[in-house]
Amino acid sequence: TFTADSDAVLFTSLWGTLAEGVSFDDDDARTVVVVGVPYPHLDDRMEAVQRAYQGAFGDEDGDSDAGWRYAVEIPTIRKTRQALGRVIRSPEDFGARVLVDERYTGSRRSDLGEYSVYPSFPPEERDEHIDIAPEKLKFAMLNFYADVDAWGGSPPCPE
Repeated sequence: TFTADSDAVLFTSLWGTLAEGVSFDDDDARTVVVVGVPYPHLDDRMEAVQRAYQGAFGDEDGDSDAGWRYAVEIPTIRKTRQALGRVIRSPEDFGARVLVDERYTGSRRSDLGEYSVYPSFPPEERDEHIDIAPEKLKFAMLNFYADVDAWGGSPPCPE
């Protein structure tokens, strides 16, 4: 039903099954919006995993954040990147990938320091990030889709 309807919107959790391993081809998904940073549930089990990674990779090198990075940060960014990958599936594809959370901008615009996840993205993907003020997102997306001639008729006018 989602792919058959040209005006459909699909909502899912990044910890669900539709954020990875599902291919949306051609016009099936032209925009992905990730709202928030999809950290896993931090419980006793996750604390044990963090301690195990810290013991294996952190103590020798003096890396005090290895447990968090390997158990939480890297899987979280992987989930985010997999969701963003639902839009661009081939060199001919185009689409908007939107990350809605100040923690994605981190070191470039905000003063979030260690709470920023921006440095966890590969350098070539960080280069693709464009910071847009929330009130300008609508216009930026309209401009993007108009620039790639993605409208069957006239693009919608912002209200």
